[in-house]
Parts: sequence; C-alpha cells; structure tokens
Amino acid sequence: MGLMAPPVGRIGSSEEFNVLREIRVDVQDILGTLEEVLQLRNSAPTNTLAVPLKAKLLDTHKSMARSLQLAIQKIENLVDQGNPRFGEDVERINLACAHAADRLGELWALARSDPFPPSRAMELAEQAKNDLSSIVPVVGRVTIPERLNEHLKYVRVGRPLDFAAIFQDELPSEDDRKALLSFLAADPEAVDGIIDVEGQIVHKASRNRWRRLASWLMIAGVPVLGAVAVAGLSYVARRFSLPGADQNHLIAPAKLHLLLPVYAAVFSGALFHVLISEAKGARQPGSSISSLGDLVVWIHVHEWKILSSILGLIVVFIGLAYSLKQLNLAAALAGGYSYDSLFELIVPKLDLRMSGLETSLRDQLNPRRK
Repeated sequence: MGLMAPPVGRIGSSEEFNVLREIRVDVQDILGTLEEVLQLRNSAPTNTLAVPLKAKLLDTHKSMARSLQLAIQKIENLVDQGNPRFGEDVERINLACAHAADRLGELWALARSDPFPPSRAMELAEQAKNDLSSIVPVVGRVTIPERLNEHLKYVRVGRPLDFAAIFQDELPSEDDRKALLSFLAADPEAVDGIIDVEGQIVHKASRNRWRRLASWLMIAGVPVLGAVAVAGLSYVARRFSLPGADQNHLIAPAKLHLLLPVYAAVFSGALFHVLISEAKGARQPGSSISSLGDLVVWIHVHEWKILSSILGLIVVFIGLAYSLKQLNLAAALAGGYSYDSLFELIVPKLDLRMSGLETSLRDQLNPRRK
C-alpha cells in the first residue's frame, strides 16, 4: 500500500488524531494475538497442530472480536465525519479492516467446525495479519508528523532526535519507519529538521530565516576573526620577543604578507575536502542533501560541528606558523585538506610552544626572576 502526497501543515483535529491512534492500538492488539497464533507453526508438529491451534483461536476469539468491533466503530465514525484532508487514508483503513474482518470471521467459523482444517486456518490468519499490518503505517503517516514537530520544539538546533526510539511502539517495523521518513523528507515543510532516513534520525532546524542566516554569518565570520587573531598574534610575538618572532618562522611580522595567503590556502583546502566528502555522500541512497536548498539547511543544522572544525583548523594553522619557516600554497592546500590528521601532530608541538611562550612572558613580566 503506497503513501499519498506528503502532508503540509495541520491536516486534522486533535480529536481525530486521537481516534486514529486508538484504532492503531486496537489493530496492534489483534496483530499481537495473530502473531501468537502463527507462531504455533514453529512450536507444534504439523500432524498435531490442529488441537493447539483450535484451542488458541477459541481462547482468543472474544478479545480479538472486541478489538475489531471497536476499531470498526471508530473508523465508521471518521468516515461519517468526512474530513477531506485525510479522507483517502480513512477509506484505506476502512477497506483493510473490512477485508481483515471477513477473513477473521471465516477463521473463527473454522475454529468451531469439525473437522478443523489447520492449513486453511493458518492461511486466513496470515491474510488477516497482512490486511491489519497495512493500517499501522497509514495511521502513522497521518498522526506522527505533527507530534514529531512537537518533540522537535524542545530540541536545540542541530541536535539529533532519535525517531526510532520515540515512535517504535507506533511503527514497530523498521521498514515502515524508514518509508515514513523518506516520505517526510520529500517535503521540506513537513518537518522542522533534516532527516537521516537510514539512521532514523531527525536533526533539528529552525524555520526562522534570520536564525538560519545567523548560522551562515557565524560560519563565515569565524575564519575572518581567525585571520585577524593570527595577524595580531604575529605582532604580539614581536612585542614580547616570543619564540617565533624571529624572521625564520611564518609567524614573524615581516612575513605577514605571506602568512595570510597561506591561511587562505589552508581554509581553501579544508573547504575542498568538505565539498568532496559531501559530493560522495550525496550520491549515496538516503542522502539528506539533494538540492541547494537542502545544502543551506544542512549547513544551518550542523553549525556547531562546522564551527568546531573551523576552530580546530585555526589551531592547526597557528601550529604550522610557529613550527615552519616556510610553507608554499600547494602544501597549505594539502594541509587544509588533511587537517584532521595534522591536528593530532600539531597540538602536542603547539602545547610545547605555548609552554615556552608562557615562560617568556613570565620572565618579561617579572624581571627579578632572571
């Protein structure tokens, strides 16, 4: 049973949603019993299956019939209300429930017959299970999106929401959960976030345009502030005669005209690395980026991860500037491209360098120690 067009905005009242969820609960109660019936195939030999199967059907008949009757009454009430926004969904549920009722009616009649045919009984139980199982994802398609957005209201931008953990009771099947997430991902307005279908994760995004713009401004502004900080660090090194202030290292003020182009090259290499990675990811099934609009939201959602990477890149660059006497643009590009691996090498050296800077500062601030 295919899904209809993605929902946009509110498609029904809270009361109608509650009724649909109650129908889903009634249906899942019957499905649980049918699953117990079908499992008898694995626990009893074929030639002796008739006795335990007949006993199980007679024992569970009243509870299943009661749940089925409740579900049918609720569905009929929804049909009479005739909400046009999800009328087709209700009709699908109604049709599936009617088919299941016919098969269950025949199954219960067989349970009271003599002789009792276990193979036909199992066939009817399997068919009824398939009919009722098709109702669960349809109810989820109608009722889950709005409540998913309610959960996202309490999540900080960029933080992941575990869809499977929250809605596993309503959609026990992993395939049904992934189908619903794929369905929701087709409409950017359906959910306040970026959907990872395979991981069954939703990353919170803000609908506010100014909030999304702020993400871009922060991401663009930090490298610029980093460049100013690097230039300022060069003059601080000279002012206090810190290690690296001599003319042999990139951090030397006299080499500032070389330092900033190298800085830009390092960031260009890192940006190229990100573009290559995302281009590879976009080719994979279930990718959350399929258009420029998706890329804009993806950057907004991952703002803190990107900012932390930028700060790490600045640390790597400062370490290179203090450690190397020269660095051509090609090497700077390569360094930016592979800065993740360089980070582990640079930080210990930078830590030693900072220890030397601390000692030098202490000596200048307290000459008596010399």
